Amino acid sequence: MTVRTSVGSVEIVDVSLPVYAETDSVVLPGDDGLSENLSGVVWADTLERSLTSGLMRNLSAITGAQVAPEPWPLASQPDAEITVWVDEIRVTETTMVQMAGQFAVYQADAPRGGLVQRFDLTVPLPNTSNQALSQAYGTLWRLLAERVATAI
Repeated sequence: MTVRTSVGSVEIVDVSLPVYAETDSVVLPGDDGLSENLSGVVWADTLERSLTSGLMRNLSAITGAQVAPEPWPLASQPDAEITVWVDEIRVTETTMVQMAGQFAVYQADAPRGGLVQRFDLTVPLPNTSNQALSQAYGTLWRLLAERVATAI
Protein backbone atom coordinates (compact mmCIF):
# COMPACT_ATOMS: atom_id res chain seq x y z
CA MET A 1 0.00 0.00 0.00
CA THR A 2 1.19 3.50 -0.84
CA VAL A 3 -0.48 6.63 0.53
CA ARG A 4 0.26 10.15 -0.65
CA THR A 5 0.28 12.54 2.30
CA SER A 6 1.02 16.20 2.81
CA VAL A 7 3.56 15.41 5.53
CA GLY A 8 7.24 14.81 5.05
CA SER A 9 8.06 13.87 8.63
CA VAL A 10 6.26 11.99 11.40
CA GLU A 11 7.18 11.57 15.07
CA ILE A 12 5.83 8.63 17.04
CA VAL A 13 5.35 10.35 20.38
CA ASP A 14 4.00 7.47 22.46
CA VAL A 15 2.86 3.87 22.18
CA SER A 16 0.95 2.64 25.21
CA LEU A 17 0.04 -1.02 25.81
CA PRO A 18 -1.96 -2.77 28.54
CA VAL A 19 0.14 -3.97 31.49
CA TYR A 20 -0.18 -7.63 30.53
CA ALA A 21 1.41 -6.85 27.14
CA GLU A 22 4.44 -5.16 28.70
CA THR A 23 6.04 -8.48 29.62
CA ASP A 24 8.47 -10.29 27.32
CA SER A 25 6.42 -13.50 27.65
CA VAL A 26 4.09 -14.64 24.90
CA VAL A 27 0.58 -14.63 26.39
CA LEU A 28 -2.19 -16.95 25.17
CA PRO A 29 -5.73 -17.55 26.46
CA GLY A 30 -5.99 -20.50 28.85
CA ASP A 31 -8.73 -23.13 28.93
CA ASP A 32 -10.32 -21.37 31.90
CA GLY A 33 -10.51 -18.04 30.04
CA LEU A 34 -7.53 -16.55 31.90
CA SER A 35 -4.30 -15.61 30.16
CA GLU A 36 -1.27 -17.85 30.45
CA ASN A 37 2.33 -17.54 29.31
CA LEU A 38 3.48 -19.82 26.49
CA SER A 39 6.07 -21.96 28.26
CA GLY A 40 9.68 -21.26 27.32
CA VAL A 41 8.81 -18.65 24.66
CA VAL A 42 9.65 -14.96 25.00
CA TRP A 43 9.56 -12.08 22.55
CA ALA A 44 12.91 -10.87 21.19
CA ASP A 45 11.90 -7.33 22.15
CA THR A 46 9.16 -5.68 24.17
CA LEU A 47 5.85 -5.33 22.32
CA GLU A 48 5.93 -1.57 22.86
CA ARG A 49 9.30 -1.24 21.16
CA SER A 50 8.29 -3.75 18.47
CA LEU A 51 5.09 -1.82 17.70
CA THR A 52 6.99 1.48 17.63
CA SER A 53 9.60 0.01 15.26
CA GLY A 54 6.88 -1.56 13.11
CA LEU A 55 5.04 1.75 12.85
CA MET A 56 8.26 3.57 11.91
CA ARG A 57 9.21 1.05 9.24
CA ASN A 58 5.71 0.66 7.78
CA LEU A 59 4.72 4.35 7.88
CA SER A 60 7.95 5.27 6.15
CA ALA A 61 7.40 2.65 3.44
CA ILE A 62 3.72 3.55 2.97
CA THR A 63 4.06 7.35 2.95
CA GLY A 64 7.68 8.02 2.00
CA ALA A 65 7.92 10.31 5.04
CA GLN A 66 10.80 10.42 7.49
CA VAL A 67 9.51 8.63 10.61
CA ALA A 68 11.23 8.48 14.00
CA PRO A 69 10.28 7.95 17.65
CA GLU A 70 10.39 10.56 20.38
CA PRO A 71 12.69 12.35 21.02
CA TRP A 72 12.64 13.82 17.51
CA PRO A 73 16.22 13.53 16.20
CA LEU A 74 16.16 16.32 13.59
CA ALA A 75 16.56 20.10 13.99
CA SER A 76 13.22 20.96 12.37
CA GLN A 77 9.95 19.92 14.00
CA PRO A 78 7.99 16.98 12.52
CA ASP A 79 4.95 17.71 10.35
CA ALA A 80 2.80 15.23 12.31
CA GLU A 81 2.89 13.51 15.70
CA ILE A 82 1.35 10.09 16.38
CA THR A 83 0.23 8.68 19.72
CA VAL A 84 -1.13 5.12 20.00
CA TRP A 85 -3.10 3.63 22.91
CA VAL A 86 -3.72 -0.10 22.70
CA ASP A 87 -6.64 -1.17 24.90
CA GLU A 88 -6.40 -4.85 24.09
CA ILE A 89 -4.02 -7.15 22.28
CA ARG A 90 -4.69 -10.84 22.50
CA VAL A 91 -4.84 -14.22 20.85
CA THR A 92 -8.47 -15.36 20.63
CA GLU A 93 -8.93 -19.11 21.04
CA THR A 94 -5.54 -19.48 19.31
CA THR A 95 -7.06 -18.80 15.87
CA MET A 96 -6.89 -15.00 15.64
CA VAL A 97 -4.78 -12.16 16.99
CA GLN A 98 -6.75 -9.02 17.84
CA MET A 99 -5.57 -5.53 18.67
CA ALA A 100 -7.95 -2.69 19.55
CA GLY A 101 -7.45 0.86 20.76
CA GLN A 102 -7.12 4.32 19.32
CA PHE A 103 -4.53 6.59 17.81
CA ALA A 104 -4.18 10.35 17.65
CA VAL A 105 -2.62 12.34 14.84
CA TYR A 106 -1.53 15.88 15.72
CA GLN A 107 -0.88 18.28 12.86
CA ALA A 108 -0.70 21.98 13.67
CA ASP A 109 -2.06 22.94 10.23
CA ALA A 110 -4.90 20.37 10.21
CA PRO A 111 -8.52 21.26 11.03
CA ARG A 112 -8.84 21.18 14.82
CA GLY A 113 -5.16 20.23 15.02
CA GLY A 114 -5.66 16.61 13.99
CA LEU A 115 -7.86 13.69 14.88
CA VAL A 116 -8.42 10.74 17.20
CA GLN A 117 -9.57 7.49 15.64
CA ARG A 118 -10.46 4.03 17.01
CA PHE A 119 -9.13 0.81 15.49
CA ASP A 120 -10.02 -2.86 15.90
CA LEU A 121 -7.75 -5.12 13.88
CA THR A 122 -7.83 -8.91 13.57
CA VAL A 123 -5.35 -11.24 11.88
CA PRO A 124 -5.75 -15.01 11.37
CA LEU A 125 -3.35 -17.23 13.31
CA PRO A 126 -2.83 -20.66 11.69
CA ASN A 127 -1.04 -22.03 14.78
CA THR A 128 0.83 -20.81 17.85
CA SER A 129 4.33 -21.43 16.55
CA ASN A 130 6.89 -18.70 17.14
CA GLN A 131 6.95 -17.90 13.43
CA ALA A 132 3.15 -17.69 13.10
CA LEU A 133 2.85 -15.44 16.16
CA SER A 134 5.65 -13.17 14.97
CA GLN A 135 4.12 -12.88 11.49
CA ALA A 136 0.65 -12.15 12.91
CA TYR A 137 1.96 -9.36 15.14
CA GLY A 138 3.97 -7.95 12.22
CA THR A 139 0.80 -7.92 10.14
CA LEU A 140 -1.04 -6.06 12.92
CA TRP A 141 1.73 -3.43 12.97
CA ARG A 142 1.40 -3.01 9.17
CA LEU A 143 -2.41 -2.78 9.30
CA LEU A 144 -2.22 -0.12 12.01
CA ALA A 145 0.36 1.82 10.00
CA GLU A 146 -1.99 1.72 6.99
CA ARG A 147 -4.82 3.14 9.13
CA VAL A 148 -2.57 5.90 10.47
CA ALA A 149 -1.21 6.68 6.99
CA THR A 150 -4.69 7.25 5.60
CA ALA A 151 -5.41 9.61 8.51
CA ILE A 152 -2.39 11.91 7.99
